[in-house]
Amino acid sequence: MALIDELNVDQLAKRAAVFNRASAIVLDANLSDSSLDYLFHAHGDKPIFVDPVSSVKAGKIKPYLEYIHTLKPNLAEAELLCGYKLQGLDQLPELAGQLHKMGIKQLLISLGKQGAYASDEGQGQFIPASQTQVNNVTGAGDALMAGLAHGYIQSWDWQTSVDFALAAARLALQSNATINSIMSENAVSRLIEESTC
Repeated sequence: MALIDELNVDQLAKRAAVFNRASAIVLDANLSDSSLDYLFHAHGDKPIFVDPVSSVKAGKIKPYLEYIHTLKPNLAEAELLCGYKLQGLDQLPELAGQLHKMGIKQLLISLGKQGAYASDEGQGQFIPASQTQVNNVTGAGDALMAGLAHGYIQSWDWQTSVDFALAAARLALQSNATINSIMSENAVSRLIEESTC
């Protein structure tokens, strides 16, 4: 977190050329309010992928939802951003619809052991959790976000990106380390092939 604190507006502005060349920007709500404001306003023309990180920090991104291309919240974070609590998972399409109205193009809501809900500007689907060996949960969310960003950069359709991202998260869960040492596009693709056989 001390390193994240060093990513202030001055440091980010010095790297404006890097942001200008980027195909997409991935960030999370650990950044300071001023850094988030800078990135959304100075580089909001880029596809921005956001992880709210926690219910405590999710509110920091609420003013910028119109700039967010892809959002990866858990259910509590999504509820906080919409301002209401779901009575049941059957209300996920309504919740996703509210976030799309606020400007989010693509949305992947993590539901933990229950699975996930993926929505692309109103076209949503519930995805039940896959059986997988869980050795370490740390890093799975980051792998999920990396998979979504990778799919976008590869110009994959939303469904392919979601499938890839969820498989990347499963691969992360299987490792004892925060980052699975075999993590690669090929390793994730192999896991997808194995699960469809």
